Amino acid sequence: TNVTGQINLMIVLDRSMSMSASSGIQKLDANGQPVVDAAGNPVYMTRFEASQAATIKLINDYTAQYGAANVKVNLMDFSSGTATKYLLGYWMTPAQALAKMATYAGLSPLGGSNYDTALADAMAAFDATNMFAPQGVKFANAANNAIYFLSDGLPTAGNGGTGSLTGF
Repeated sequence: TNVTGQINLMIVLDRSMSMSASSGIQKLDANGQPVVDAAGNPVYMTRFEASQAATIKLINDYTAQYGAANVKVNLMDFSSGTATKYLLGYWMTPAQALAKMATYAGLSPLGGSNYDTALADAMAAFDATNMFAPQGVKFANAANNAIYFLSDGLPTAGNGGTGSLTGF
């Protein structure tokens, strides 16, 4: 792709209870070999683990293609069971995002899938008033934006409306 300038990469992760189900993707060990249990049966990642692996791959791929200085990352998670988003939803460097993903691995899915709040929060992150993160990472208002919304299915919770989100 012939993209120049800054890339704003947002990844929104479903952390609802259904993400604890098997993904059907076999786990690999540190050497890239398939993991099996004591009986020789394949061990599969949960959907939550698969989404985390995909997120790390996306961050690494964007960084390799465009350079760390040109990529800003915003990680958000959602479920009806989280009072706040663990990943905070602010803009950071790829290295900061990967460090945040390392701490995310120990969490468990909970609650239902609330797409309404997740989408509203994702849109708000592109608001010009949210241009600076606590670490001082600048969100580029005129940059190229890529948004990935990783979920396993239909929402199970919402904000009560069936229409579109308003105010954006």
